[in-house]
Amino acid sequence: MHTRKWFALLATAVLCISTARAGLFAQRFADESAAAIQRLAVVSLLGNELHGRKVGLTVFQNDAFDVEVASWNVDAVAAESLRSMAQEDPRLHDVEVLVPDVATLAASYKGDASRAEFQPKALLAEAAAKGFDAVLLVHRSWNENEPFAMPGLTLLNRRLPGLNRTVPCIGSYVRLLDARTGRSLARAGGDEICSTRNIEAGWRKSWAAYAPEEQAAIETIFKAAVDLQLRMAVTDMQLEVAAR
Repeated sequence: MHTRKWFALLATAVLCISTARAGLFAQRFADESAAAIQRLAVVSLLGNELHGRKVGLTVFQNDAFDVEVASWNVDAVAAESLRSMAQEDPRLHDVEVLVPDVATLAASYKGDASRAEFQPKALLAEAAAKGFDAVLLVHRSWNENEPFAMPGLTLLNRRLPGLNRTVPCIGSYVRLLDARTGRSLARAGGDEICSTRNIEAGWRKSWAAYAPEEQAAIETIFKAAVDLQLRMAVTDMQLEVAAR
């Protein structure tokens, strides 16, 4: 009898874990929330920094680099992608990309870069002042399941006996906030931040060590990974977007 109870509890725990990975902890976008939104601002706060991280069997085999990839225009691409998805939801009408001013950007995160905490106050104030009712945004976020991946964009190389893979990781979280009250209307993200797609160029000690064609290929892979992360998040939030 006790064995049956133990197995029943174990099965329930496994089911809960599985559904959690599918967005159990996401906050869904309700019809009543949508009805109050006339103008929606869309914002990306992912930034233009690429973090390279190599993880070996011991700390002595680890390596790292950080580089600005401003030419990727990550925030412009992510915001436009998010705007396009939001416009697929028939409950949302006037959807516009908002590019925050410099002061707002500076106030958007607090703390060390590896664990920076998102601070929405300045962004919401700017959005409300510009006549927006709500803000749909993606921001950098740390994931405890991938401790070597930085918030934002990480080129992560895992090197162990029999394993040498380099993958893109997007440490991000998507939120829909009321611009005037700051109330959360929907949120999701952060479950599976690293892709299983191997980057053929592998690991280099610096960004400059990658050939131009390798850098271009990596850029394409990262932008696809960002788009996928956004689509999974808005789907978990139950925005009505087309499947791809």
